[in-house]
Amino acid sequence: MQSVLNSHLYAQKPSPDVQAQITWVLENIPGGLIIIDRNEIITFFNCPAFKELGCTEDNMLGNHISAFHQRFGLSSESSPLLEALHKGIKARRISHRLSRYFEAVNQPLYSEQGEIQGAACLFIDVTERVLQQRELERLEKVQMVGQLAASLTHEIRNPLTVVRGHLQFLSATEQRSDLCQQYELLIEQLDRVNSMLQDFLDLAKERLRQPTLDSLTAIVNRIRPMLESEAHLAGLNLQVELEDTPEFLMCPDDIQQLLLNLYRNAVEATAAGGTVRVQVGLTEENEPYLVVSDTGCGMTPEMVAKVGTPFISTKPSGTGLGLVQCKHIANSYGAKFSIKSQPRQGTQVSIKFPAD
Repeated sequence: MQSVLNSHLYAQKPSPDVQAQITWVLENIPGGLIIIDRNEIITFFNCPAFKELGCTEDNMLGNHISAFHQRFGLSSESSPLLEALHKGIKARRISHRLSRYFEAVNQPLYSEQGEIQGAACLFIDVTERVLQQRELERLEKVQMVGQLAASLTHEIRNPLTVVRGHLQFLSATEQRSDLCQQYELLIEQLDRVNSMLQDFLDLAKERLRQPTLDSLTAIVNRIRPMLESEAHLAGLNLQVELEDTPEFLMCPDDIQQLLLNLYRNAVEATAAGGTVRVQVGLTEENEPYLVVSDTGCGMTPEMVAKVGTPFISTKPSGTGLGLVQCKHIANSYGAKFSIKSQPRQGTQVSIKFPAD
């Protein structure tokens, strides 16, 4: 790039064909290019990404570089471009402007005699690279936390198992009914703690995902007898509305767990005689969707806003981890997770999967 930029200062004018090719490349740079001379005057300006700031060739070319700095919200005193001009320092910096990330490559431009004749700054849009790097860093942290959580959960469950075993033995051999009731209460509370730990472990552990082609319709049909049985035991009316949906790559266990979590939440929130509805179909945009709704107690807007927060639940003995797991599964497929609810009118949870 150095030789190309230097040619701007002292090389012969390129042929029309080459000039047209260079112009096309510069006009389609996902960022921009600025060149200044030794007097800090802009001699070349082409920054398509910054037109929103009013930075165009017409109002920048021939002006002092400070005109660009002011529009871009920079200080000329700490400008890497001016450091390249006056000190010969090359620099690469990433900045955040207009909701995008740009890497600015600043370097001096030399004459054939080795003297600094100007400086150039090439802006490159690196938004995708920055976001991918941050996502990788986040996943590494999540993996580390998950491993730590799994290890800690196992260490907690081991003594709980021992305590529960002794309580069961004492309850079986105790003659006094009042003490037996206390033992049973302690066992019940230990089982609740163990259930919370299992939910947390399911959320934190890494799954060996083996994607296969499957459809939402097929999954609901496979577990429909289980759904009908649980609805019958709870005295609820179950409505299942299924449309044919296309197959896509998924881990069927994930989708089944997602459905069961939502369905059991709906069952627990609905009194006997109420209705729980499971719907599967396609939107107008060919997005496969899964909807679980109920006529239960519903939630206030404040409660809906907190849904998916660990250990915050509307149920007296709930942990809130079930919906956290549902959101996690939906996000892993790029699906849209939404909740609509009103007090005493019920709740509807919708998951829309990408059309492709």
